[in-house]
Amino acid sequence: MAKSGIKASDGALKAAEALSNKKREYVIFTFAKEGNKIELVVHDEVEFKKSQNEADDYENFPLVYKELCGKLEAEFLKKPCYILLDAKKKSDDARLMQKMVFITWCPEGSAAKDKMLMASSSADLKAIMCSSAKALSCYGLDDIELANVLQAAGL
Repeated sequence: MAKSGIKASDGALKAAEALSNKKREYVIFTFAKEGNKIELVVHDEVEFKKSQNEADDYENFPLVYKELCGKLEAEFLKKPCYILLDAKKKSDDARLMQKMVFITWCPEGSAAKDKMLMASSSADLKAIMCSSAKALSCYGLDDIELANVLQAAGL
């Protein structure tokens, strides 16, 4: 449980584990409020579809990422969420590199209460969901560009 009192649901923990085990491309998490309790739940998850050639998985990553950005633009322009992403890149010397990234998406149009909730729980939830992931905070579509995410991941 995060210091802010937010608990990750069993489904959220299982989705994060599935991503760690290379069974998901990304997972979008949101808050579910029930009375006085707030829980982190899975909003959406995209299954990893392994190609015949592993290098194709890395070359196709920009398309997967574009799909994620489309979902953010369609559903989350005024609503925060967390994203756990398996970022992939094929280096100039053909090495296949990947790193998990924990993205805190808190757009400028979000309600002040939601912004405070995100800020107070981000580090603790990252530690619970995937402590080895690189962290990135994004506040608008410019921040979430692929180059920024890959740089934050160290790829």
